[in-house]
Amino acid sequence: MFSEMTRRLITVAEQFGPEASIETEAAAIRAIDNELANGQAAAAWLVLSALRGQLATSAEVRQFQRSLVTSGTKAALTALIRSSRRRANSRRGNHVVIVTEANLIDVHHTSRTGLATGIQRVARNTAAAWIQSNDVTPVGWSRDMHALTALTPEEVAGPRGGDQTGTKRGDDRTVIIPWNCRYVLLELAVEADRVDRLAAMAEFSGNVCTVIGFDCVPLTSSETTGPGMGPAFVRNLGAVAYFDAVVAISEAAANEYRGWRETLSSVGLSGPSISAVSLPVEAGTVDEASLTSFVNDLPHPDLPVVLCVGSHEPRKNHGAVLAAARTLWDEGI
Repeated sequence: MFSEMTRRLITVAEQFGPEASIETEAAAIRAIDNELANGQAAAAWLVLSALRGQLATSAEVRQFQRSLVTSGTKAALTALIRSSRRRANSRRGNHVVIVTEANLIDVHHTSRTGLATGIQRVARNTAAAWIQSNDVTPVGWSRDMHALTALTPEEVAGPRGGDQTGTKRGDDRTVIIPWNCRYVLLELAVEADRVDRLAAMAEFSGNVCTVIGFDCVPLTSSETTGPGMGPAFVRNLGAVAYFDAVVAISEAAANEYRGWRETLSSVGLSGPSISAVSLPVEAGTVDEASLTSFVNDLPHPDLPVVLCVGSHEPRKNHGAVLAAARTLWDEGI
């Protein structure tokens, strides 16, 4: 029975020489050492992520690359194995699986929140359609936002209604390390640890990374967003700068992302390709029975109803609705 670290080493080595049978830890280390000697950033990212059992950050990949040069591949790899072995073989060490040639769709926040604003609706409906008609693997993140984990279709659907707590997921799930995969972010990722790891995956791993672009309002009109959203969105763009593609939900959103992309030339980046795929329109019908049922559920069915659609953020302009209501109230209505 292999230890978890030995199994990880063999699994990584098999990605570099799938035609060879690697059955011992020593053989795996030799194969990995030979691959690292080629100086490919993708190999360094894979080794670092798989042996540690979590996706590497950009700073960690660069530090590991420096160690490979300054200390030599054998010494740097030995140090990495030594620092990773204890946790990998402990009860806290997660089982690591390297997933290849797969389509991964990230709906972490959507699967946990009861929110049903535009982003969640797009993410949920897109994920549901792709799960039904395509070969895709939905993924989320561990509690510390360091590792990708698989989600069930039920989790992808997410909590609905007033439930704001979402599914509680522990850290005992199998960790997914994507290799030669297509990764698609269906939502807005703003968590610092998550974004740092996405940036490294997009820059170094060789996986094809795509994101849905909703808009750049936190960048173009930050005064209309909630507290903290501006800096968080800028951090998100720092990762998206290394993505392969942004697929915007409208031509207007695509133009916003194109304007942002123009700024990347100052730091020597070309940025992702940007295209627009307009959202479909769902036009439902209302029958008399549904309308009657809705009215009867109102606390005061005889009073007018104002439906204000939108999350509680300044740009949704709820203040104007409240001001109008106050004016009407003052007038006796």
